[in-house]
Amino acid sequence: MAQPTTYKVQFLGGAEIKANSEYSAADFSSLFPDGNLFILKTKTKTKNPITVAINKTIGFPIEYNEQTAYDGTTDLIYIFSQDCTLAIGKELALT
Repeated sequence: MAQPTTYKVQFLGGAEIKANSEYSAADFSSLFPDGNLFILKTKTKTKNPITVAINKTIGFPIEYNEQTAYDGTTDLIYIFSQDCTLAIGKELALT
């Protein structure tokens, strides 16, 4: 039987995001240098989900507790459709 890949997440802090503002991976890294992921911590109604556009593409829905990795070195730009809160964390190997 296949075994799932497992890891721990160390939470480093949070960020209050303003709707339709641009945030880069480098912005997140400047706040939390060890961070490599963010998790949406704002719940919304299914009829009006939060969407995120990356590099000004068409936005796609992002759900509560959804985890998104970033590397902090690319020029990716994130634009969220609504004010929201993100938890910033670091993925750690299990020991």
